[in-house]
Amino acid sequence: MSKSARNFVHIALAAALLAFLAPSLAHGGTITVLNTDGNASASSSGFTLSGSEVSQIGKYVQPLSGSTLSFSTGSLASGTLSGSLTNNFAQFNPGTAPFTISGTWNTFSGTLFTGQFVGMVTWTWNGCSGSGAATTCFYALTGQIAGTWTPHGNNVTGETFQILFSFTGARACPTCGNYTGGAGLVDVSGTTAFVTPEVSSLGLTGTGLCGLGLLLRRRATLGRRDS
Repeated sequence: MSKSARNFVHIALAAALLAFLAPSLAHGGTITVLNTDGNASASSSGFTLSGSEVSQIGKYVQPLSGSTLSFSTGSLASGTLSGSLTNNFAQFNPGTAPFTISGTWNTFSGTLFTGQFVGMVTWTWNGCSGSGAATTCFYALTGQIAGTWTPHGNNVTGETFQILFSFTGARACPTCGNYTGGAGLVDVSGTTAFVTPEVSSLGLTGTGLCGLGLLLRRRATLGRRDS
C-alpha cells in the first residue's frame, strides 16, 4: 500500500471512530423537574418567581419536604406585560440573578441546581376567559438556563417553561390581557428539563479517543518503517 493510500486509511478510521463516539457525547441524560404554585410578580425591572413547590424530579415524586424552585430575570427589554393582539409577547433580559432548585433528589438533599438564564426570556400572553372583573388572562414564561446540577457536579443546560395566570380583574384594554405588573400571578404549572452528560458516555469518549491516538501512533510508526 502506498504512503498516500495509508494516510487516507488513517483519516477514514479517525473519522469513523469520531462519528461513532459523537452521539454518546452529545446525548446525555435528561432530568425533568415539575413545579407548581409559588409567588410571582413582574415589572419593568424584571420577573420573579419564588418558592414554587417542586412536585417531581425525574422519576422521584417529591413528598411535602420543602422542595422549591425560584428565579429572577433581568429588566423588561421589549413588549408589554399585558400583551396585545398585535404583539402578544414581551422579552426580559437574562440578568445575573440565580435560578435555584432546592430539595431532595434520590439520596441528595440541599441545593440541587444553581444557575441563571443564558438568553432572552420570553413572556407570552395566551388569551383570556371570563368578563369584567372576573376576567382571567393566561401567560407563559420560557427561557434557556445553564448552571450546575449539584448531586452530579455536572454543568448542565436546559429550558424552563412556566405557565402563569393573573386574577387582576378587567382587561387593561379591549384587545389585551389584564396583567400590567405587580403581585397576583399564580404559577399553574412549570416544567424545567436539563440535559446532563452521562458518566458512561464520557468514559466511552475518553477510551475511544485514547484508542484513536494509539492507533494513529502505531500507523505512523509503521509508515516510517515502510517508507
